[in-house]
Amino acid sequence: MSGRNALAGQVTYNNKGKVKDLYKIYNISLRNSGNDIGSMQEVIERRFSKISNFGVIPSVILIDGAQTHLKAVRKVLNKLKIKGVCLIAISKGARRKGEMDTVHNEQGKKLNFRKNSPELLFLQEIRDETHRFSISKQRRKELKG
Repeated sequence: MSGRNALAGQVTYNNKGKVKDLYKIYNISLRNSGNDIGSMQEVIERRFSKISNFGVIPSVILIDGAQTHLKAVRKVLNKLKIKGVCLIAISKGARRKGEMDTVHNEQGKKLNFRKNSPELLFLQEIRDETHRFSISKQRRKELKG
């Protein structure tokens, strides 16, 4: 979320569903506010630079974006020597219709899911939950500030 109180959200799921205790908000620095790629790199670096303090490295990271976002995140993970994380991205489709969303892998391929398949709906749920969480936190932050 950009603007005066730019922030990014992280939601966590495991094999049982949402793990709300592990949801996290990152305030974006003024330097990266309004810079989608820079903001994402900042968050990934902050999230993983102190991995010994956090413990678990996720098996999959879903990014709201496309190929450029994937490459930027992989660059930071490589710099931090974080291995074994599968990166995928989901981008909004034409006219922001969910059935036109595209899922990208690191090899530059668009993954084809059937419209309304459980897999696509799950990825969209994760993205939408992150948006819901981030927007609610940003609104609270703006009310306080």
